[in-house]
Amino acid sequence: MRWLLLLTFFPAILMCESTKTTSASENVILNEELLVKSALESSPSLRQIEAVLENTKLLRDSIDDQYHWRLQSDATYQKSEEKKIGPI
Repeated sequence: MRWLLLLTFFPAILMCESTKTTSASENVILNEELLVKSALESSPSLRQIEAVLENTKLLRDSIDDQYHWRLQSDATYQKSEEKKIGPI
């Protein structure tokens, strides 16, 4: 019977202790320096933005090349002074 109580209460105590520590760690004081630092670390650089833009243009151009309508025509003209052999 003691084992059953121990198996029941021990996980419950651990769960209560873990929720206390997570709620305490959620409190973060934000200041301007912290926000500027996180913005600089998470923002993409100008070169990354240009690389993505050029990659998108290249992809668009390759799709245009695959599905672009093309019209091709051919005409020939031949003038001959030979007389016809058959009936007119």
